[in-house]
Amino acid sequence: MLGWLMLSVIVGAAAFKGTGAAALITMVVLAIKAVEYMQWRARIDVVGGPEATLLGGTKKAIGDISSGDRLEIIEKIVAQNPKVYRLWTGPLFPIVHVVHPETIKPFLLSKSTVKPWIYKKIFDHLSDSIFVKNGTEWKHSRRQFTPAFHFKSLADYLELSSVHADDCIAALPETIAEANGVLDMIDVVSKMTATSLLRSVFSYTKNADGWFGTFMVAITATDRLVASRIDNPGHLLIPNSIYKMLDNGKTFYEHRAVLIGLCTDMIHQRKALIAEEGPSYFADKEARGDYLDFLDICLQATNEDGTEISTEDIAGQCITFIAAGFGTSTAAISFTLYCLAKDKKYQDLCAEEAKEVSLQDPTPDLATLKKLKYITMCFKEATRLYPPIPSIAKVAEEGTVIDGHLIDAGTTVVVNIYGCHHNPTVWADPDRFNPERFNPESPDFNKDPFAWILYSAGPRNCIGQKYADMQSKLFLMKLLAEFEFSIVEGVTQVKPVPRVVLCSVDGVKLRMTRRN
Repeated sequence: MLGWLMLSVIVGAAAFKGTGAAALITMVVLAIKAVEYMQWRARIDVVGGPEATLLGGTKKAIGDISSGDRLEIIEKIVAQNPKVYRLWTGPLFPIVHVVHPETIKPFLLSKSTVKPWIYKKIFDHLSDSIFVKNGTEWKHSRRQFTPAFHFKSLADYLELSSVHADDCIAALPETIAEANGVLDMIDVVSKMTATSLLRSVFSYTKNADGWFGTFMVAITATDRLVASRIDNPGHLLIPNSIYKMLDNGKTFYEHRAVLIGLCTDMIHQRKALIAEEGPSYFADKEARGDYLDFLDICLQATNEDGTEISTEDIAGQCITFIAAGFGTSTAAISFTLYCLAKDKKYQDLCAEEAKEVSLQDPTPDLATLKKLKYITMCFKEATRLYPPIPSIAKVAEEGTVIDGHLIDAGTTVVVNIYGCHHNPTVWADPDRFNPERFNPESPDFNKDPFAWILYSAGPRNCIGQKYADMQSKLFLMKLLAEFEFSIVEGVTQVKPVPRVVLCSVDGVKLRMTRRN
């Protein structure tokens, strides 16, 4: 529909410069297209949702994405439209949001949905990574990168991450003293998770703290600019060649260059090591019992046609996995600590459990993490309230019926995770922190596997979900065993903002004190 309308406008503009007959024909064509457009729009609008204007869409109704009010508005929309609703970005870009397990499940399990065409444009800093791929290209990449997160690799990562976590914990009292006890959990946790990921998944130890500091500034800026672009139809629909000329575009591509540069340097260092050790580098590493890390696997991978992956595309894969790996874990851990800071009963239960399990297993392994009953319950409930990835966008390749409404092929459908997690028809008293929802022995237990969607589901679930889950529980166990977390009156105020990864307007500031 969008293509036809744009073509009609171009033809019309050309024809009006010609003869009267041509102008008349063009007027008839435009009239037909206008009728088709209004019929198409009516099919979308019957789904329901906030009031939309023809040109401005639903922008006025849902507010500014950066203000901290957007998610509160989404909760109100979901309460009125508990299964599905639509938004409009300008006059030509409808987005259908599914917010109930009954409407979410078919899309997550469907093999006839793809990533939106817009992804490659707005996520240009990820180059041609697995995140933006579709079809056989995606399947090829998924098959090649999956070994980086197999059980044996996870066990190796956990061993390294545990040692690194202990080092971070030992350094925290000095940091706490310097900050007079009040710290932003996003800052504290991101340094722990990111440097742990670099050391384990990428085997990168050279100035890891400094490297990450630069990476963090750039990836935070690109996330903010991507969210802003999605919210602005004028920026969303123009080609990148024009977007680069705008202030936001210039800033985006400056940070993109930083990200690509950081990961390219990492790749060149690994290539130099491989050249130094010779062609048997990979075989020798496996023979010694060392794991092949993610960067090793990237350097052995190929494009679907068998050609070598370019350095920039490998850098894009690295940016994708580093940003997703530490970003989701950081958000999940930080918001879990925030929820526990407000609920002393469950924080004490988690702390006692963390101490007990740590004494039983001083060197934790994957089996250790399965013993964390209360930490797991609280982690799941906190990520229900504050899902690290607030939504996932897909495009229906075929006409699809959603809750009795026909959605045209090519329509963007958003699996609104935040909306589902706060849906009062799915969760009783949805804004209340109640970990018993995830206790199988409790009457509050919700058994629907599509009611809580932390790492997506179906054929395109998160490739690194087991790593993120492992890292989150490990760091929560370590932190809660050693420190108590409390709300700071007049300072702690969490207002979540839906960017690529959920964040908070003013961070997640808590008071940290050493446990006795």
